[in-house]
Amino acid sequence: MSKLSVHPIDEVESDVVKVNIVFPDFVDSERIGLDVAHLEKLCRIAGISELTIKSHSGSRSSGRPVILGVQKDGTAIGGFEKAKSSTESQFSERDKNGYRISKWTKVGISIDIDFINNEISESGNDIKSVLQWIEKLEKEISNNVFTAGIKVLSQKNPPQYLIAEMAFYMLFILSHLDLYSGANSGSSSSLLIWLWAYYVSKVVMAKVGNAKLKDIRLSVLNYSGVEVDRAAVFIVMANIKSLVKAIVPKQE
Repeated sequence: MSKLSVHPIDEVESDVVKVNIVFPDFVDSERIGLDVAHLEKLCRIAGISELTIKSHSGSRSSGRPVILGVQKDGTAIGGFEKAKSSTESQFSERDKNGYRISKWTKVGISIDIDFINNEISESGNDIKSVLQWIEKLEKEISNNVFTAGIKVLSQKNPPQYLIAEMAFYMLFILSHLDLYSGANSGSSSSLLIWLWAYYVSKVVMAKVGNAKLKDIRLSVLNYSGVEVDRAAVFIVMANIKSLVKAIVPKQE
C-alpha cells in the first residue's frame, strides 16, 4: 500500500482492512475515500486482526412491524417502524479459550446499500450526491468500528484465569497496606514496578495458554481481560478523525 492515508474506498489494498462495497452505477465511488491508515491503527489498538467491510442489498433490516393506531371498530392499523441502521456486524476469534490480551478478533461489517440509497432519497437529497453518501457511510462505518472495538476490548478471560489474577491482587494489597492506612513509607514508589510485574504475569499466563509472543498486546490496566487502558486510547483515537472523506478529483 502507498504512504497515502486516504484511498478511494473501492481501491483499498491492506493486510488488515478489506473492502468490497458495490455502489449503484450513478455513484462516483472514486471520490469517496477511506482513511485506511487511521482505520488500521484503530484495529491494532482494539485487537482486531482483520476488518472486512462489505455491502449487501435488499434492505433486510428496513424496519420492524408495529401498531400505528386503532380504527373505530377496534381493528389495528399496522405498519413498519423505520430502522435507524441496517448495518450488520460479525465477530470471530481464533481461540475462544485463550487469554484475552493474546486474542485477536476478525470483524465483518455488512452495509445495506439500498437502505442508504432510500434514506438519502426520503430526506429529499440527491441520491447522486457524493457528499451524502460520504455522510451516511461515515456514520455506518465509524459507529460499527467503534462498537466492535469496545466489544473486543471488554471481553473477559475464561474462568480458569480468575484464581491467578485474584492471587496477584491479594499479594499487591497485602504489600501495600500502608497506602490504605495513610502512611507514607515509600511503598507508593513501587507502584509502577508492581504494575509492570502485573503485566508480566499476564504475559506468562498468556504463554501458558500457548499464545505467541507477537500476539500479546501491551495492557497494564487490565482486569479479568477487560483492557481498560487500551479502551481509553481507542475511544480518543476513534473520535479525533473521520474515516470516510471526500477525494478531490485530479486536474488534468
